[in-house]
Amino acid sequence: SCEPVHVLGTETFEWSQSDWTIFPNPSSGFIQIDGLKEESMIEIISYTGELIQQMEITSQNPIDISFLQNGAYFIRFNNRYLPFIKTP
Repeated sequence: SCEPVHVLGTETFEWSQSDWTIFPNPSSGFIQIDGLKEESMIEIISYTGELIQQMEITSQNPIDISFLQNGAYFIRFNNRYLPFIKTP
């Protein structure tokens, strides 16, 4: 019998940068998310998918990323992923 093949679609990783923007990006110390209208639970996710930190923020709250190693990360919230770069 034939089994259906499920392919991971690109809709899983929609960036939605038109709605929200991380700035400054890249950054060495703090980032903010422009476009948040209300308090949101966010997660910092490593490039490999590891959950690093979870917190509740508003658009006014700077997010401290100074403790992260240099590299590429994602902010995950509302089922969206926003990429950012941590620099020295």
